[in-house]
Amino acid sequence: MSGASPERRRTGWGFWGRTPERENAEPAPQDGRAFTSLFGGVIEAPPPPLPPPQAVSAPPPPPPQTQRRVVDPVAYLVPQELERTPSAPLRVLAIGSCLLEDLFAPGRGQNPGVETDFVLAGFASELPAEPPSEIAAYDCQVLQMALRTLLPDALLGEVAAADAARQAAIFAGSVARMRQFFQAAMRWNVAHGTTTFVLNFMQPQFNRSGRFHPRFSLANPPYYVSRLNEEIESLAGEYRNCHVLDLDSIAASFGRRFVQDDLMTSTNHNARLMPHARIDGRIEHVGALVDHYEVQPNGVMRAAVMAELRAMMRTLRQQDAVKLVVVDLDDTLWKGVSGDSADIGPHMVEGWPLAVMESLLIARARGIMLAILSKNDETRIRAIWDKIFGGKMKLEYFAAVRINWRPKHENMQEILNAMGLLARSVLFIDDNPAERAQMQAAFPDLRMLDGNPFLWRRILLLAPEMQVAQVTAEGAQRTAMMQAQMLREAERSQLSPEDFAKQQDVRVQLSALRGAADVRFARVLELINKTNQFNTTGKRWTAPECEAFLAEGGVFAVFEVQDRYTPYGLVGVVVVKGGTIQQWVMSCRVIGLGVEQAVMQALVAWCRGAGQAVVSAVLNKTEVNRPCWQLFAAAGFKERLGGWMLEANAAPGGSPYVALEAALG
Repeated sequence: MSGASPERRRTGWGFWGRTPERENAEPAPQDGRAFTSLFGGVIEAPPPPLPPPQAVSAPPPPPPQTQRRVVDPVAYLVPQELERTPSAPLRVLAIGSCLLEDLFAPGRGQNPGVETDFVLAGFASELPAEPPSEIAAYDCQVLQMALRTLLPDALLGEVAAADAARQAAIFAGSVARMRQFFQAAMRWNVAHGTTTFVLNFMQPQFNRSGRFHPRFSLANPPYYVSRLNEEIESLAGEYRNCHVLDLDSIAASFGRRFVQDDLMTSTNHNARLMPHARIDGRIEHVGALVDHYEVQPNGVMRAAVMAELRAMMRTLRQQDAVKLVVVDLDDTLWKGVSGDSADIGPHMVEGWPLAVMESLLIARARGIMLAILSKNDETRIRAIWDKIFGGKMKLEYFAAVRINWRPKHENMQEILNAMGLLARSVLFIDDNPAERAQMQAAFPDLRMLDGNPFLWRRILLLAPEMQVAQVTAEGAQRTAMMQAQMLREAERSQLSPEDFAKQQDVRVQLSALRGAADVRFARVLELINKTNQFNTTGKRWTAPECEAFLAEGGVFAVFEVQDRYTPYGLVGVVVVKGGTIQQWVMSCRVIGLGVEQAVMQALVAWCRGAGQAVVSAVLNKTEVNRPCWQLFAAAGFKERLGGWMLEANAAPGGSPYVALEAALG
């Protein structure tokens, strides 16, 4: 590379794909001559092709031209196709070394939508008594350790040359220093529950000892650093509301050679490659780094880190979360039109359909429900299903199946009604643009993917709206619970309200959650932040806000429900403080079972037992939460002064067919 001029470097085949030099290259000779390969050397060209046979008909039309649309390298890792609500600006407290300061560029305006205060810290540093601003002003804090403090310069040579026992001792010292850093830097997380992200290390590119030396040895820097990254994840798990921001994966996605400075500096520097670094004043002019290496454009790595941070915050807040993915079948879940083919078998899902199938199964494991919506003959589809999938994807994995010849938007409305979902919580995938257009006209808030399967897997797996911070037991069982709900609703349509209620055998367990250490805390946070329709205020909570509320004497009254069909798990949260019901959140799966009436009766009795004769409630009516508009009025509350009041001489009626067990303390 030393002989390449800057001009040639900029026009050659580079990291970002084709360039004018390659686009305009002369085509390879087709006359049997040898030609030079892209990688040097000479390749014998294939013999010239035989002349075509005499044409007997007009040639087929050329394939349609596809508009070239290359995915942006930042959006590659953080797809934005499912985002509906723009991310709010973030206020970040960054604690770490100069790498973190460079990435977050505090005060320089280089990260739109992210305002940062920076605190310089090493493993032995004492944080200031107070952060630059009040800790409650920050949405999150980001921590980063300098590898140099964990693996000092003096030990670099020793760890490479030492025996296994000495290498293990050096590594143990690195882990001890890492723990010391955590203990100091997590002070505000421990005190206030501040949402925290910890950067891991970028794995070095090379085994310094050489190609023939063991890879899985602590003498090999990539392995040493990968082990440290394991320890970072383990230590983060010891703290509440602490998560790893995977800087290593971001660097790997861009290509380590284009972003990491370990080809220029010592292994333990572990920083970002600066494109315009220079060496001047030498006998021979050297110039800038970009005159010798292809380097990622300045700022792209920084933008990727900011995008990842925003994505993680969106997932934690369950912003625009997808609750249901509805898929077509022909040319969507498999290749081709099954009704037009006699050759039915597993070849129909080889390639991209298997990737889509796997992505849907992963989404289901995260608690996202699946449904099928297809214009087909249902009897035939059920007959050929196992021939196509061979047990890899079962029909019972789908919470709803609508295979018929009716308009798809009518089927979609049935699914939404049966599941109690809003269109904005659903993702629709269909290869037919006409069907997508009709669906979008019927449901403007519905999200959908276009007909390009090359994009689907990445979006399904990586979009923050398709992810959860933690898989709960209720989430993992969501499909079975929804199927039970639809069976129950079918029975409801055939019985009188009273007969239906008598037969359901509904049982409710009502208890108090008073701290984040409660194993149900993750599910409570998920339920509050994902529920739209039966949510009396629509307020979203962060983990630190919940902890502060509980510390001030507030209570989350949570209830679990089961009936003759299934256990529905934890499906309701009532936020109560000082005789006021500040928020009531309940899954639509149990609406109409009498659960809310039974819980209301028990909560009012509990408040009065605590000395609150008059019970008040907050209700903010929106177009989204219509199902809970009558909650308080039906229980006897009167609307007064912008709130709802239940006088001391009034009592809710309860529900005679619901068995409730209360343990509110």
